Amino acid sequence: MDLTELLKSGDLFRRFPDDTLAEVINALKERPIKAGELIFSYGDEGNELIIVKEGKIAIFMPIDDEHPAEGQAIRVFEPGQALGEMALIDSKPRSASARAEGDAVILSLTAVAFNHLLTEHPEMNTAIMVGLSDRIRYTTDFLGEVRQWVKKVSDGDFEPQFLNEMKGWVQDVANGEYDEAVEKASDYKKDETLMALAADFAKMASQVKQREDELKKEVAMLKVEIDDSKRKQDVQEIVSSDYYQRIREQAEQMRKLREMEEDEV
Repeated sequence: MDLTELLKSGDLFRRFPDDTLAEVINALKERPIKAGELIFSYGDEGNELIIVKEGKIAIFMPIDDEHPAEGQAIRVFEPGQALGEMALIDSKPRSASARAEGDAVILSLTAVAFNHLLTEHPEMNTAIMVGLSDRIRYTTDFLGEVRQWVKKVSDGDFEPQFLNEMKGWVQDVANGEYDEAVEKASDYKKDETLMALAADFAKMASQVKQREDELKKEVAMLKVEIDDSKRKQDVQEIVSSDYYQRIREQAEQMRKLREMEEDEV
């Protein structure tokens, strides 16, 4: 696939005529990225737009400052797709980090070149709006699904159908069988990134269910132990009472008396 076809395969430049794409291509800078390498970090200044040429680039939120390249992917971008334009549009710091999921090659467009294209080619504004709208819809739909998952877990609703469906995603994604996972997913979750997020949530739901079951067993065992301890305490109170001691002494005296009578006979 040449660069013209690559750019037209994504949303951002799909509506551009070839002569305009040629201008864009001339402004692009290519660079290789190693697996796990950060392209930009959360909070960085947005100074370039990224187009994936080869490989996959993940957008994610870092776990913490000590692990800047670690975090669950929010979305994975593949060849032809563009990312990072939001920081160029609103002139705000990066709202997430980006890393290569494997060895990759990216094409970068500087902020200066990007703004020049917006000025010279107003149609690019429409393309950007379409792309942003798609991402908003993508995120909104998935968050709606996550809300349902969270509600089920918070309500303790671990019905077999829910857990089995989630576990199915976990196994398929863990095996790299995304086609199988897609068949079990809703239309708006037919995406590798969402499958991975679904798998993570499924693991969490299963762990919550397991902890809940274990807690119930512990409570039941504790109740048995408490009941047993209470019985022992009750018995100890009985055998330690004056009344019990008197009864025991009387029983002992009666036993001795019976033995004496038997000896006399």
